[in-house]
Amino acid sequence: MRKLFALFVMALLCFVACESDITGDNVNNDGSTIVTNHLSVASDSIIRMTYLGGQATISCTIEEPCEGVELTVATDVDWIDYEISQNAVTLTIEPNADYQQRVGVVTLTYGEEVVEVFVEQSGKLAEDEVRLSLLSERKMTFDADGGSGEIRYSLETYDAEAVVEVEADAEWVGEFVVEADKVGFVVAKNTTIEQRTARVVLSYKSESVMVTIIQDGISNEVVLDAKRRIIEAGEAVEFVAMQANEDVTAVAKYFDYYTREEVSNPYTIAEAGERVFYATCNGETSKVLTINIIPAGSPAFPEDSDPENFTFKHRMLLIDHTGTDCGYCPLMMESLKSLSENEEYNDTYNIAMAHSFNTDDKAFTLASRTLFNFFNKTTKIATGYPTLTFNYWYKNSANSSLNYIYTHLKNNILESQSVAAAVSTAVKGDDVLVSVALKSERDRTYKINIFLLEDDIYDYQNGASENWMHYHDNALRLSYYTLDYTDISGGEWGYVGKNSTTYKVFTMPTESSWVKSNLKVLVIIAAQNSDNKYEVVNTTMCPINSSVPFDYK
Repeated sequence: MRKLFALFVMALLCFVACESDITGDNVNNDGSTIVTNHLSVASDSIIRMTYLGGQATISCTIEEPCEGVELTVATDVDWIDYEISQNAVTLTIEPNADYQQRVGVVTLTYGEEVVEVFVEQSGKLAEDEVRLSLLSERKMTFDADGGSGEIRYSLETYDAEAVVEVEADAEWVGEFVVEADKVGFVVAKNTTIEQRTARVVLSYKSESVMVTIIQDGISNEVVLDAKRRIIEAGEAVEFVAMQANEDVTAVAKYFDYYTREEVSNPYTIAEAGERVFYATCNGETSKVLTINIIPAGSPAFPEDSDPENFTFKHRMLLIDHTGTDCGYCPLMMESLKSLSENEEYNDTYNIAMAHSFNTDDKAFTLASRTLFNFFNKTTKIATGYPTLTFNYWYKNSANSSLNYIYTHLKNNILESQSVAAAVSTAVKGDDVLVSVALKSERDRTYKINIFLLEDDIYDYQNGASENWMHYHDNALRLSYYTLDYTDISGGEWGYVGKNSTTYKVFTMPTESSWVKSNLKVLVIIAAQNSDNKYEVVNTTMCPINSSVPFDYK
């Protein structure tokens, strides 16, 4: 006897969704799920059983259980029994002695969450009766690369040795592997640009089911690339073009996207910046290709130790609004020193010290004063000195209480982040060159800013209780993008595609009074939040003449 297998996944939750799975004898699964804010369930809410009955296990995880709330189960028929364990509900379905199909309802309740699971059991087979049912989709699609597939079915018959026969009307579908409840197959690669269709028929005696296989042809689109997408000014970019899996580099034409002027291949670019190109061939036009031309002598981008990884450590932006004439500011300095020595929190943030209290402070800058005005006038969360602000639009700030600082960090640090920057820096004459690689797991548009900071600035600190307080680190010297008291989110980095990395080089001037060996850069990445305002999503700190790779979780 062939059994009918079905898989149904249930999820239960109190305020938090949970992952669930259903497995068991006589249970079928089409592998698809529906996800809502509260539940993750199979798209088919019916467990289909043969007349022989058997068991089905509804596995579920309840995340963050509610105190005093327990999972309960009930059925509306006496031929379904159940047993509740920690992470599962096991159903036992009795054999159906009737020739008629029957349906029962299993109700799972957790707090106010109520989910109904229907158990549909076929009637007893009549003599010589055969039931062949298709449990997979009737239409399956494949891309031009092809690959393996699976057709799931149920076959009920009194013949214990019964096996379905499989036949396809196209030779590019084959290598069939027939099992009791599924047929595996392979779709060959399509080397043409035309879409093609095949039909696979499963049959047993007079019963049959059919699945249509649709395979796309290879794209006729021109795919434009370059041997190197990052070149130094004065170097030549070498284009590569492919069409329908053929190299058309020699016959394609290449154009500057903005001027629409045709360019040569290779093409020498004299000035640093971004240039955008496209190609045409056989009446088709490629998508645009961006070439990043960096200044000669720019620091090399840090090597990516794990190119397939897109899960990064999250570091918030902290800004301490301070000044040397601020008598209360040493209290914040003490708290920040303790924070930096706390292993639980010292890798959850990067900090800039914005000296804006008094203009005769050796670390005072107009950029620091603009930052204070933004948090004072726009977000209205900085009312005096010292004030520690978090990111840009986070609604709260902290005074010098270490517990307040811990609370804000704990409430806002994510387990991981989907974007990060790898940074290299170098001094070239009176400039600091900053090479930034931005890597994102998501399709998203980002903004970026770079703070140039300086360590070990000596200036007498009012209210200091210890000598180290007269030496000021992480003092903000320069912001790459102009700050405004209504907007400090920086400049457009631009769009970054899913699971990709983009690159840019920035040049920042220095002043003769700054000690270049004490400089460092703080790269700040921002993206739109739920209020459509650009909020900090991650930061990277890099000392001068050094590099910092992607900081993976």
